[in-house]
Amino acid sequence: MAERVQQWADEEYETIRHPALGMTPRDAYQLSIERDGQRSHKEIGYDETFLKATYPSTRKGTAKVVPGLGVRMNYLDYWCEAMRDAEVEGTQVKVRYDPFDVSVGYAYIDGIWRECFTPCDEFAGCSERELHLLASEVRQNHRLHSGREQVEITQKQLADFRRENATKQEILRQQRHDRETRAALKVLEGGASSLKATLSPSTAGSQESRQSQGSKPDPTQAEKKYDKLLVFKRIHL
Repeated sequence: MAERVQQWADEEYETIRHPALGMTPRDAYQLSIERDGQRSHKEIGYDETFLKATYPSTRKGTAKVVPGLGVRMNYLDYWCEAMRDAEVEGTQVKVRYDPFDVSVGYAYIDGIWRECFTPCDEFAGCSERELHLLASEVRQNHRLHSGREQVEITQKQLADFRRENATKQEILRQQRHDRETRAALKVLEGGASSLKATLSPSTAGSQESRQSQGSKPDPTQAEKKYDKLLVFKRIHL
């Protein structure tokens, strides 16, 4: 679906005359470039610096460096070698984490975003949404056993629960949603070129052979192009 949306935006929407612009969006963009220039100094590169600056953080945006433990974000502890410095211990530092892999975090120490990791391998590939789902399940189990509304959730409890319930349907469903989101981001990052890359050599070859043989396009192909529409509904767990 992400590829289809990207194709629509690049190849269809841009080439249709827009009533508010009086021209196609592509022509309007080219006209602005000719009139005002490329303005490359305004461009923001989609690189590691941009990603680290836009990754989510804690509510405060900072976390305290606890000696021997590191910083804590969303129940998890993150550590890097720079936290061994006595001048860094006990201070508040800016923190970020990867929303698609919470086992990786970042701490801004000595003017550099330093990569940090959790000590539990069970969180490798775990998204932020899945982590919240795990926390909700663990909290509910505690309430059923203890009867208390307020329960403390630890990193070890979450790791054990994810390992022991790897085949639970709710967790598998969230993991599938996360994979779909990652795939959509890959398509958007790659742009229209990713659409061409999805064609296998055999597929491309068969298309060329049909063209070389002078085969006429199927008149019903255009009608069938939009006969299947996928509608996705977000489900809040």
